[in-house]
Amino acid sequence: MSKPVSEKTGCLIAIALVLSIFIASSIVGGIINGITYALESIPWYVYIILIIIIIAIYYSMSNPKAYKNNVSIGVEKWNNFLTEESEDETLNALYYNFFAVDNIDFDKFFSNLKAESIISEFGSIERYNDLNKLSVDYDGQELKISCTKTYETHFTNSYLRDIPIGFEYWFVVAYPDVIVWLKNNFKTIEKIVEENESDYFDENDRPMHSFFRLLIDKYKRLNKLECSF
Repeated sequence: MSKPVSEKTGCLIAIALVLSIFIASSIVGGIINGITYALESIPWYVYIILIIIIIAIYYSMSNPKAYKNNVSIGVEKWNNFLTEESEDETLNALYYNFFAVDNIDFDKFFSNLKAESIISEFGSIERYNDLNKLSVDYDGQELKISCTKTYETHFTNSYLRDIPIGFEYWFVVAYPDVIVWLKNNFKTIEKIVEENESDYFDENDRPMHSFFRLLIDKYKRLNKLECSF
């Protein structure tokens, strides 16, 4: 049988409870006041930015089917092209070793490729349009190609673009953002390559596919590929 609590002890317990409640309410009140003050001091446009970020996150998380559908459509386009229209074994190998692995978008790739073929022949799309105006078949319409942003900015003029020696056309077309990134991260890549140079360059000092894969994987750690789905 438990010992009854004395009146004095009961008073002490009551006082302790009151003090605990007072301290707890003071702490909670201080936190609430601090949060209120902090919220009042935040500029209105910050709330707008936060709302936009929240909506973007919600949309990206709540719409996985749309992404999967885009990927499925893109893969189907590649498969149809490779099985029905292309007999290029090199392109087939590139697809399975690079484009499929990195989810390279079919339409983005071939938009850039179309521009690349014109640039390699005429020097720039602008020059092609100028020469086309002199043709008897000119219909008054200039050629417009929807290149990806980095490709259009850095590689649509053969006189201005800066492509490392040995980089093949397909890499420029499919990974233009990786080439631009390499210029700012050359020292980091150089240190890796120096340790096992023969793994990345052939006897003629030309980059092998293993070198391109190294660049892509390093880039993808912190970035989304421009030409991916």
